[in-house]
Amino acid sequence: MARCFGAMLVVALGMLVSGCAETKQVSADAIMFEAAVDWREHQPSHPSRRLEMTLPARDPGFEDARLIVWNFPTMRDSGDGVMIHANMMRWCEQFQQPDGVSTQDVAHFAEWHVNGMPVHVIDVTGRYVAETAPGSGLRVDRPGYRMMGAYIVTPDGDYIAKLIGPAVTVAQHEADFGAFLRSAYAGGVPVPAESPAQGRSMLAADRQP
Repeated sequence: MARCFGAMLVVALGMLVSGCAETKQVSADAIMFEAAVDWREHQPSHPSRRLEMTLPARDPGFEDARLIVWNFPTMRDSGDGVMIHANMMRWCEQFQQPDGVSTQDVAHFAEWHVNGMPVHVIDVTGRYVAETAPGSGLRVDRPGYRMMGAYIVTPDGDYIAKLIGPAVTVAQHEADFGAFLRSAYAGGVPVPAESPAQGRSMLAADRQP
């Protein structure tokens, strides 16, 4: 765990913003976000899913991407990073790389602070082979997929936000997803996000050697 978290970079939140920049407010229980206006919200399909949205593909022949925000009442990091690390490693295990290298070694990790909340982010691309349901043993097989995920620590519990879909579609919404995370606040009135002094204007942090 120490090696993984030692690789995490603190990056700036001066992310790219979509040209249209039009947003709408959406909520996942205690957290509010600003989402792009063309993201379509759906009724959550499970009680643990607090927000579900479809992000449309802008190129013919590609599938839409999905954005889901989860909250599990029993999921709460104790401050030692164990729960956060376990989720990051589980997400890495959901992807395979064509050259057989460990997904953990090629994934991008970062830690942000957004409106006073720690936000741990991951950006990973590869063949998506997650189980169709936990413990089912049945797996999807989606080559050329990309996932941008975040573990958000709030005063009212921990949340997970995941954007997943064809790499082409996810790339089209990368800037808006960064803005979505940057807009997060829990209760009250949002305040300017805390930003480290240096970093890239992207969701992903620099890859580590």
